[in-house]
This record gives sequence, C-alpha cells and structure tokens, in this order.
Amino acid sequence: MWGDIVLKHPGLIPLIPKNITLLDWGYEAGYPFEKNSKILQEAGLDYMVCPGTNSWTTITGRTDNMLATIGSAAKNGAINGAKGLLLTDWGDMGHWQYLPVSYAGYTAGAALSWNSRSEKEMPLGKFLSCYVFRDKKGIMGDLVLDLGRYYRFEEFPMLNMTTSMMAFQLGLRDKIMVNAIFEKIITGISEMMKEIAPEMVEGFIEQYRNRLKFDYQGLNNFLASKEELLIKSSVGTPDSSLVKDEYLNAIRLIRLGSGLKSYIESRSSLSSDDQKSQLKVLRELGTNYLEDNKRLWLSRNRPGGYDRSTAVLNNLMNQIDKRIILLEKPAPARWFNRILERTGIAGAALYIGTMLH
Repeated sequence: MWGDIVLKHPGLIPLIPKNITLLDWGYEAGYPFEKNSKILQEAGLDYMVCPGTNSWTTITGRTDNMLATIGSAAKNGAINGAKGLLLTDWGDMGHWQYLPVSYAGYTAGAALSWNSRSEKEMPLGKFLSCYVFRDKKGIMGDLVLDLGRYYRFEEFPMLNMTTSMMAFQLGLRDKIMVNAIFEKIITGISEMMKEIAPEMVEGFIEQYRNRLKFDYQGLNNFLASKEELLIKSSVGTPDSSLVKDEYLNAIRLIRLGSGLKSYIESRSSLSSDDQKSQLKVLRELGTNYLEDNKRLWLSRNRPGGYDRSTAVLNNLMNQIDKRIILLEKPAPARWFNRILERTGIAGAALYIGTMLH
C-alpha cells in the first residue's frame, strides 16, 4: 500500500500489520527518502522506495530531477533496508509523453537499483545510444537526456511538470488571468507539500519568488539544434522511424507550449496584425501536432482514451480560431470585446485573490 498517509500520521505506524509492504513514493529531488527510510526501518516494516521516470506532464522529461530522485531513493533504500525499488511511470493530464521518453528513467532505475553507488560513474547517455536506441552514431542517448532539460529555459523548475506543459492547461487567457490562476496553483502545491514533504516547501517557494524571465528565443534555438541532431541520428531498433517521429512531434508540442506562453506574455503590446501572425503559427503547430499524434498514438496504444487525452489541445485550437476571427473584425468590435474581457478578468482576478487569502 502507498505509504504517504501513514508517514503523515506516524501514530498509525504501530497499527500497520507486519505483512504489509509500504510504498514510499517521491518524485522530486528534495523528497525526504533518507528520513522516511529510517522511520520505516526502525518501525520494522517492509517497505519499498518509489521514485519515478518524471516523464509525465513534461512532454520530454525532467532529466536532472529524474536522476537525482532515483539516485536518492536507491541510495537511502539500500542503506536503510528497503525491500526493493519500484519505479513509477504515470500519465497525468492525458498522457502526452510518448513511450521512449520513459526509457532513460527505466534504464537509470535498473542501473541504480542494482548498484546505488554507481550514480556518478553511470554512462547513461552512452548506454542508451548503444543498447536502447542502437544508434551507431552515438547521438540518441545524450539527445534524449538533453531534451529532458528544456525546462532550464523556463522561469523556474516547476514541481511534477514544466511550465510549458502548464500553459496548455491555462489556455489562451489574458496575462492577468493566467498570473492569478498560476498564483493559486503555486499556493495549492505548497499546501500539499506541507503535508507530504514539508522540507521541500521553503526551497520551492524561494525558486518561484526568484523566477527568471522565460527565455523563449533561447528555447527555440535549443529545440532547433536538437531537432537537427535527431534527424542525423541513426536509431537501429525495429521501431526506429516511429521513435524519431515521436520525438519530432514532441519537439513540435514544446514549441506550441512555449509559443503560447510567449504570446500571452506579449499580447498586450502587439498590433492586431502581429497577434494574428503569431496565432496562425500556433494554429499550424497545433494542427500538425494533432494530425501526427493520432497516428503515433495508435501505433502503440488502443484508441480508448485518445479523445480525452487531446481534449485540452482541441479546446486550445478552438480558442485560437475564435481569437483570429475576432482580430479580423473592425476596430470598434474589437474594442468592445476588450472592455468585456477586462471586466471579466477583473472580476475573476478579484475572486481568485479572495481564495488565495
């Protein structure tokens, strides 16, 4: 059974039957595996440490966090008598990550659970190239690890996801509204962390308060360089074409999310023509992504769940189309719509503000 409720209420520990195995899950580098492992060992309970691949809600992963979390879980589990390591691989918010995005996590989990002391010497990129992707050019291993570091161009390292992924959930809203909702999300995450891992709250809040400006151009350049390497790579698995197409489409989705963030940030300073131009680029990215995504989804998965998985993206495409139509209307109509929009934003922001306090 999952152990988070028990660890939040230590008084329950003596009541746990000795034939129960507790699963201590934690998906962030700062998760207290050391503290929890000692508590469970001293209680004489069987337990397993449960880090994750960090592929979910990220598009192409969170490499550094994944490696640190698995490393901490394996090391502390080995020292404090864990019965094993269970590596989780979730699919929150529609399971947008393609299967190969999890391969790095699977490989690191296998290596470190077998030998937790090998963390610093683990040749993960080389191993992935040679034995997982069978890339004779030796490109693919380091490439997929690097694609899991695109979050470095974002404002701060978001927990359990990237801020580009979060942009899809917020949609084509006004900047004021997006910021108000995001503040509420950050508050909610902080409250949840106080119960699960209070040690992590202060660091998370500090990172958020000291967040940087989103480096849209830097991320675009980064993605272009990785796309070029991906095309040059020589994947030798039976599904080589599929793997390359999955990563190419994943890069397209990151571009869509980052482009959406950039549009929201700069929208108020753009002319109608510039807004239309940016929105048409986003619409083309979204349309092409969805067309390829259906084929790629059906190559590995059953049809069930696909419509639910893509509902957020289809809604975003509808929002973009409506916005383009509005921008093509005469100036008085746009002005009137803007007044209505600002009134709604003010009311919503005021409501969210009262909830935050």
